[in-house]
Amino acid sequence: MMTRFVTSVQEESVPVDDETIEDEDNSNNESSKGPSNANTFSMLETAMEWYEQQSECCPTRLLLLKRIRDLTSKHQRCTMELWFQPDGATCHTARATIDLLKDTFGDRLISRFGPVNWPPRSCDLTPLDYFLWGYVKSLVYADKPQALDHLEDNIRRVIADIRSQMLEKVIENWTSRLDYIRASRGSPMPEIIFKM
Repeated sequence: MMTRFVTSVQEESVPVDDETIEDEDNSNNESSKGPSNANTFSMLETAMEWYEQQSECCPTRLLLLKRIRDLTSKHQRCTMELWFQPDGATCHTARATIDLLKDTFGDRLISRFGPVNWPPRSCDLTPLDYFLWGYVKSLVYADKPQALDHLEDNIRRVIADIRSQMLEKVIENWTSRLDYIRASRGSPMPEIIFKM
């Protein structure tokens, strides 16, 4: 699981996204379009942890809870200005998870069942959906990894190679998407072509 916490250099809060890296069929169902240019921001990132099978206790949720506790205890100042947005996976919207997230982030939680509701299936508004997963998958599977170690190495390499300029373009594109949704009063977005 990789969790990213984002705050801008100007001390303004920027919504944050959490996601696990897992895909059993190696398919690329996400859009692989690129983004556009934005404000400078800094990122606090935790290490990835790998697991090979899920059990009834849902290691994703347990790992998320552990990571949040660890990060909030180490970075209390950041936590006070931080917004957090998990994806809509069931383990991220379970009552125990939402309760912990509400206790940690208060009204700065953007989630189903959270203080700030997020539109369901809103891949047009989620940078991980409209950009990152498609981009990462297209590079991770380019050499057709045959072993889990090879796949993990590819994922680590591709994530490490993402530069701040690319992330700035993603955030700029994200704000344009929000402006469009606001101006159109929630209408679906037309097909968008991105420039890198």
